[in-house]
Amino acid sequence: MMRKYLTLVLAGCCGWPLAGQAAQTTTTTPATAAPAISDVETVRYLSPADLTLWKEAAKKISDGEGKVSDGKFYQSRTEDPTSIVKLDIADTHKKGDAMVKEGNALIKDGKAEQDKLRKIAIAKRDAAHAQAAATGAASFGAPTGQWPEAIHDMSASILAELSEEKYTKVYFGGVYAFEEPKYEAKPELSAQLHEQLRLLDQEKNMLSTQSADGIKLAQENNKLIVSYPARSTEALNGTKSALIVGEVLYETHNGYAAFALRAIDLSNLHVVASQVMMLSVEPIMAKMLGLPAYRVMARREAPAVSPAAAPAATTDAKPASKTAAPVVVAPTPVVTVNLQDPNDTLTSFKNSSFVFRLATSGHADTLENRFAALMVKAYFHDQLPQVTISDQDFLTMALPTDTDADAAASPADVNTAWVLPNVDDLNVPSIDLDSLTARDLNKNAAVKIGKLTITRNLPKVSLPPADELRTAGYSSK
Repeated sequence: MMRKYLTLVLAGCCGWPLAGQAAQTTTTTPATAAPAISDVETVRYLSPADLTLWKEAAKKISDGEGKVSDGKFYQSRTEDPTSIVKLDIADTHKKGDAMVKEGNALIKDGKAEQDKLRKIAIAKRDAAHAQAAATGAASFGAPTGQWPEAIHDMSASILAELSEEKYTKVYFGGVYAFEEPKYEAKPELSAQLHEQLRLLDQEKNMLSTQSADGIKLAQENNKLIVSYPARSTEALNGTKSALIVGEVLYETHNGYAAFALRAIDLSNLHVVASQVMMLSVEPIMAKMLGLPAYRVMARREAPAVSPAAAPAATTDAKPASKTAAPVVVAPTPVVTVNLQDPNDTLTSFKNSSFVFRLATSGHADTLENRFAALMVKAYFHDQLPQVTISDQDFLTMALPTDTDADAAASPADVNTAWVLPNVDDLNVPSIDLDSLTARDLNKNAAVKIGKLTITRNLPKVSLPPADELRTAGYSSK
């Protein structure tokens, strides 16, 4: 397979792409053919309804494997001449045969159901890749939704991704809303989200009952960590642990909030799961955010659906063949992120030697630059999960910090930064940034990737009626 790589300057164990040099072509031959799609990638592309089907199929496979194991035990039984209780070995073996047969049938059905869902995920992935090939850029889109309905789907997706990544312990760190120039914890939003995670996690039982009060930023060997009571014990036991946090960016001029739900690996602070939605801030959510009544703008018009997104039905359409690719209907995104990479520079960063954090050429503590950072992190997780990104920029501004911690410290393995141009206005349909730059934090080296565009097509808003404000707890005065 032919792939393009930029010339690398070797420095220790890893190299750094040189800006301005031509890309070189290298031939690589994988030892084994990669699967069509991994389970981790599959759950990333499935809708909440399909995720439920995926979990049910996984349980069917697990139950089948249990029955096969039990059946083989019965099949292997032999008569013990010293035992007082005499077994009918023929019946025991027959019982084992039946259990193995039943278990294999469950496994077969579960795998067949998951294969159908993989085809749906492959169709979504291939559609995204085709769009990227046609336009010269990959895109990430965030749909719109409302609290609390949206958090069910987002939580289900996050937990499914963590399960496929084999995390066994998950902590909840709370929901934090940006109130320039800092983040503030939102207890009521946190309580609702925590309860939703708990209800969805009852089968896997990954979610810790520990209060978020014990989770804070600290410093260890001059490196940034997230401290929590069980950290030392879990490190000794090799427990794979993650932290789920919510980030809210409320835009006063339009009544929307960007809401990101991310899972962070607690051993290194890498983003391992991410969901983003533009929430229409209805009065009840606004009250939990602590907004005054005059800042609540919750009534909105539905966005127009383009003809391409909703084709008219025809009476002479032929029925789809059984082997045809599944039809994928995705929510219409109201915010999209598009990154041009004409020289395929990003290929050079798809390896574990590069660990990025987000930075900006402007002030990091403005709503505009926080919005750009949130969307770019979501873009990389969705479109380029091979590029490793730390959530350092958010965690240092949101989580409680130990008195001995240095806010300027970084996690142990962060060595590179994505530097975003300054964003000074969100009240525009398109935010055009001249380039995204990768900067080496240890050496004087940087390389520009390409133009970054954030397109916003948010439905219009108007003030809600007075009775909705009163229902949400606002005074009628």
